[in-house]
Amino acid sequence: MLLRGIRSKTRWYQALYDVLGPFYQLLRRLFPTYVTTTVNIGRAMIHVAATGCSKQILSSADINQLAN
Repeated sequence: MLLRGIRSKTRWYQALYDVLGPFYQLLRRLFPTYVTTTVNIGRAMIHVAATGCSKQILSSADINQLAN
């Protein structure tokens, strides 16, 4: 999967992304609470840094909610 033109420098990760990338939209629809993106992780990190969060450990669903 290629997100914003960035590729992983770790070959195994990039191979995994290349294999699973075409299925991303399907996985996101089937398992929305388990799928997130690095963009959402970044947005959630900024939100938590700016406003704080009551949880110390965030699930993918929490990250997606904070990113919106």
